[in-house]
Amino acid sequence: MGDIITKAELKRHLGYRPDFVEDDAQVDIAITSAEAVVQDYCGRVFTVDAAATTRIYDGCASLPVDDVSDTAAATVEYSDDRTTWTTYTGTYWWDTDGPLRGAEQDAWPATHLTFDYTPGRWVRVTALHGWATVPTAVNQATKLVAAQLLSRRHSPNGIEGFGEYGAIRASRYLDSHAQLLLRRYRKASTFAGIA
Repeated sequence: MGDIITKAELKRHLGYRPDFVEDDAQVDIAITSAEAVVQDYCGRVFTVDAAATTRIYDGCASLPVDDVSDTAAATVEYSDDRTTWTTYTGTYWWDTDGPLRGAEQDAWPATHLTFDYTPGRWVRVTALHGWATVPTAVNQATKLVAAQLLSRRHSPNGIEGFGEYGAIRASRYLDSHAQLLLRRYRKASTFAGIA
């Protein structure tokens, strides 16, 4: 909890006084839930691993990988049987979605590996995965989602009020401004139906 936004940030966003602590438990829950919603929507984890982790992929010459925050410390291996692994010594390049998708170019982690030839049936990457720095737009979108979740306390049955034409229902969709902020950070697989 609090990896993308802090409690103090959300309370400032909501206009809470710093000494108002009565809602802190609900604020914590909203932060945890909002961060999960944002990361699920984008198909990315906007924090960096505490330690290097290993991920295995089907081998191909242009390989989409989970976000790698530190390519210099990453190791790349290949295998034909997923039992015996050999360090890849051929030429490969780390590519990023950043130049094509976002204004914060330097913050983008590596998202693809491009090999001079397909190394093997399986490729294993050991690296620090995730984002070294949370983008400003992701931080702001998470605050919007958390605020939306907190406001639902006042409409437990999904009805926010009554208007000229009857009940006004709470939206069950992600805040439209949050979607706008997160659009460039979504992995293609999250909206193309590829899992």
